[in-house]
Amino acid sequence: MSRRTCWSPYYLAEDGFLEWLTVVIFAFLAGVCFWRAVRLRRIRSVSFVLVSVFLGSAFVFGIGEELSWGQRIFGIETPELLKQYNKQQELTIHNLKVGGISFNQVLFGWLLMLGLAIYLFALPWLAGRHEQVRGWVDHLGLPLATRVQALAFLPVIILPKQLMASVESDELAEVCAAMLLVAVFCYARNADIFSPARRLG
Repeated sequence: MSRRTCWSPYYLAEDGFLEWLTVVIFAFLAGVCFWRAVRLRRIRSVSFVLVSVFLGSAFVFGIGEELSWGQRIFGIETPELLKQYNKQQELTIHNLKVGGISFNQVLFGWLLMLGLAIYLFALPWLAGRHEQVRGWVDHLGLPLATRVQALAFLPVIILPKQLMASVESDELAEVCAAMLLVAVFCYARNADIFSPARRLG
């Protein structure tokens, strides 16, 4: 049995185990962000609370995209107009292709990788060397990745496509990245900013 045949039906396929595991992890992360916004709303800045709500909403968006916004669950038909631009003919944004431009490749590929590089490597580096940057990060309530957490993302991005002869290797990369985000958000370098006991200036 090939690697693709072995993995795909149960783990890597649409609505497979790994996709649902990613959904569960995103739901947990969304809950963490919203809980922080509610818990700290009276003792943190408006910016802190809004960033927490934004991050939570981003994870909710991720859940929607993973599940095609409930299309397969509720048997929703894809509108004809969307079928023309969605390469999988689903109710998703990341599978859109307009004017030869793939949203998945550009927005959720190159730009997402650039954003992660800045967030995981550049931002912690700057925050560690400039008090003003660290103060800004803490004021906004952004979890800072540790060096180990940041470096752990590299094999997650690189290895799945190298080790698996399957186009669904993205599912494995997504769930591994989601698990690492749990580590970043729950065990951040600046985790103390999420404690009510910590007073920010």
